[in-house]
Amino acid sequence: VDLTKFNPAFRDGQYWSLHGMNGCFKFIYVGRVAYEKNITVLMEAWRNLTQEGFQAELAIVGDGPHLKEIRKKYEHLPGLVFTGFLAGRELSKAYANADVLVFPSQTDTFGNVVLEAHASGLPAIVSDQGGPQEIVNAHQSGLVVDARDCKNLVKAMRHIISDPEGFMEMKKNALISARESDWGKVLDMLETPQFVDA
Repeated sequence: VDLTKFNPAFRDGQYWSLHGMNGCFKFIYVGRVAYEKNITVLMEAWRNLTQEGFQAELAIVGDGPHLKEIRKKYEHLPGLVFTGFLAGRELSKAYANADVLVFPSQTDTFGNVVLEAHASGLPAIVSDQGGPQEIVNAHQSGLVVDARDCKNLVKAMRHIISDPEGFMEMKKNALISARESDWGKVLDMLETPQFVDA
């Protein structure tokens, strides 16, 4: 991950007000808005949370083949914003001005968005299927859940917002994880001989 493009320095506290959001705790999803990303499980989790009167907001950042359908079905839910596709500085600001990435995809083999979020100071809630769980498990930089059922996402989102001390520890671990995945460090490792002939 490029730490010059993704880091907490892009946080300004005002970014989401441009999208009509207030200053409460923000979850963010970044990626294709497509059914194979398990997006409907996240939307149903959000429906359940808002029915409980949960005090937070959710930004869906991305475009995709099912954006229109998903937006039409769920945009009435409180605290929910669809930004469409973002790139460059706008994406950097979106990450840095959120609090937690929620990425329920079960099909990603790696999950670059998790490292981008970590570099921005965000813990992540990810599925226990696919590559993103390995990033989170390596540093305890978020929560890994069975994302086949929206109830598990609801529980994770509720937990992370109600445990400020645990949340701050995960934020710290997220930044550590991102720094260890910096391109400069990776290239240094490739340049260092790994094997010595006997």
